[in-house]
Amino acid sequence: MIQTNGWTENLSIHNHGHKVAASSDGHPIDYVTPGNSKVYTYPNDQRASTYWFHDHTMDLTGSHVYSGIAAFYIIHDPAEDALKLPSGQYDVPLMIQDKKLNADNTLLFDGPSQILTGVIGDIGLVNGVASPHFDVATHKYRFRVLDAANARVFALKLKSGKSFQVIGSDGGLLTAPVAVTQLSIAPGERYDIVVDFTQSAVGDTDVLQNANTTAPVISSLVEFRVKTAVADTSTVPATLSTITRFQASQATGQPVVQNFGQGGTWTINGLTYDSARPDTTSHLGTVYIWKLQNFTGMVHPFHKHLTEFQILDINGAAPPAEQNGWKDTVAVGIGQTINIIFTNEAFTGTYVYHCHNLEHEDHRMMLQESVVSP
Repeated sequence: MIQTNGWTENLSIHNHGHKVAASSDGHPIDYVTPGNSKVYTYPNDQRASTYWFHDHTMDLTGSHVYSGIAAFYIIHDPAEDALKLPSGQYDVPLMIQDKKLNADNTLLFDGPSQILTGVIGDIGLVNGVASPHFDVATHKYRFRVLDAANARVFALKLKSGKSFQVIGSDGGLLTAPVAVTQLSIAPGERYDIVVDFTQSAVGDTDVLQNANTTAPVISSLVEFRVKTAVADTSTVPATLSTITRFQASQATGQPVVQNFGQGGTWTINGLTYDSARPDTTSHLGTVYIWKLQNFTGMVHPFHKHLTEFQILDINGAAPPAEQNGWKDTVAVGIGQTINIIFTNEAFTGTYVYHCHNLEHEDHRMMLQESVVSP
């Protein structure tokens, strides 16, 4: 993919969840300067899933994503296509965000003054539209939901109260669908959900809502309006995919602690980002456990570059079923300890890991992982 920077500021594009060479990962200081171009090489030899890319420029990620430098990057594969999940017009990406507007309806970005909380808007957007509606048929729909907000955690539910099925997370399909009536999604996370309108009648409506009461409250995201009656031959199989789970016994050494802190500045292990300093060294093909500990008063969505991970436990308990797949981002709640397990594959080099509250990231709540040969 060729990225041409036609803007007035530096850019650096990062593709979430992609196993790529460090030169194509979108390191925060690997700039595409104004007027220049860069070739990003994505092998695309990984699971089908709902990926996305966005700007990752040092100190400017928040303002650039807020301004619109973010988009879906969806990979399909034959194994997933064979499942006969809702597809074509019934496979719909939904990018959810929140924004603030000036009096003239231009975007208001006040990130530098919102380092503590991150930017929390008062207007909900879905695919760039405030309070949209979407015409649906009497069919099952696969909605690929991405939280591309700077800081807001959403809690998805349907106004009708009916359940929906979670079929995938950041790194592709789960092993089996999970029926829920509410689903938390933090900045950087993706969940594929199936909403079934087959029992609806033309003229019915439902609303995808946000149950998270973070102020200013945004409750309505998108209204579904049933407009046409159709036959539905799509399915949601009881078995979606096979995921080989890592076992803690496979990991080398003691867990690597990543401790989130706040003492005048947001930190990981008491440190902020320094481009000259590698903070963690990992070897290709070695299984690691990282212990994510949050002793602050805020949720921190943790995102790791290069490789996806599995969640071993949350405060010592098994994660909820919708978090049992492959992840590249996980929301670490207040007072939580989450153990993740992974192995880096294919590429060596310097990669970053960080909080995906974009104002925290721009405040340099980010460290570097040096990935080396075995």
